[in-house]
Parts: sequence; C-alpha cells; structure tokens
Amino acid sequence: SGYDGGMRIPMMIAWANHHVEKGKYIESNSVCDEPVHGDDIFPTILSIAGVKNPIPEKRQDGEDLTPLLFRKSFQREKGLYWHYPHQWYKDVGVGLGIEPFSAVRVGKWKYLYFYGDGVKDNKGHDPREELYDMSLDVGEQNNLIQSMPEKANEMKGNLFGWLKSVKAGLPVIKETGKVSVE
Repeated sequence: SGYDGGMRIPMMIAWANHHVEKGKYIESNSVCDEPVHGDDIFPTILSIAGVKNPIPEKRQDGEDLTPLLFRKSFQREKGLYWHYPHQWYKDVGVGLGIEPFSAVRVGKWKYLYFYGDGVKDNKGHDPREELYDMSLDVGEQNNLIQSMPEKANEMKGNLFGWLKSVKAGLPVIKETGKVSVE
C-alpha cells in the first residue's frame, strides 16, 4: 500500500555486548522514531563490519543507520522512495492505495502519485496526487495537494527526478502503449 498503514513496520535491532565507549553499551529497550527503509540495512551492516566504500556513494541505496544506534546526529541525505508500478487486478485496491503508485518522503513531507489508468477521460480511475504532513497527520487523512501546490510540485519533481535517475519502469496503458504519467 502507498499509505503508511502498509509501509510503517517496526524495525528491531539487537547488537549484543557492543560498546558505545569503553564500559558504555547501547541503551537497552531504546526507541527511535526516525523513519528508515529496507535499503538502509546493507550500508548499516557494511559500516558495522568496518567495510569502507564498497560501492560508489552515488550508486548506493540507503544510508548507514549506526549513528541512530549510538544516539548521534543523523540527517538523511536523500528522501525515502517507494515505487510500485503494478496493478494487482483491474479494480482491486483502487482508492485504498493498493494500486500503481510512486511515493517519496522527505522529512515530515510525504508525496504520493497514484497512476490510475493514465487517461483523464471519465473512464476508469484517473491519476491522482496526495501530499501529507506526517508530523501532524500520520493517518494521512488531510490531503494538502490543493492548499500547498508549491510544496506538492517540489515533492513531485523530487520523486520523478529519482525515478528517472534509477531508470524506473513506469506503468503503461495497455490500449495505447503509452506511459501512464501526466
């Protein structure tokens, strides 16, 4: 699902007997509210193992989370991205976020682009955009797309710039063979 109800999954990390400093251990039962992504696991494990620069940084997905383990400053360099360009079945999940979508989260902002059927013709499901301030609206109930068009356009540019940079496949309209993006 494109919504946090389908994306937000708790992550637990255990690292037995590891010192922050001599005699000081990672705090037991500590909780961190920083959003992380599955792509962060690989660079974190490489860092823990002491592996330096295994791949060029501009080609690396995810970020090293070890600063979060040690309660140090952490600033995500890039956004968190999701891309699901597939339709399960014709109308299953449409409107529930279980449909072709791409999304980005940068700080408190989350932008979603649902591809719909790709044609604004009053037939089928049209593409739609959604913008949420996740610090105020974790349930994604208040779509800010109309009230904050500048922020929406900034986030859309960020998302589609990333999709282009990773050469992501986009949904195609079967009838026309054209890519399903406005």
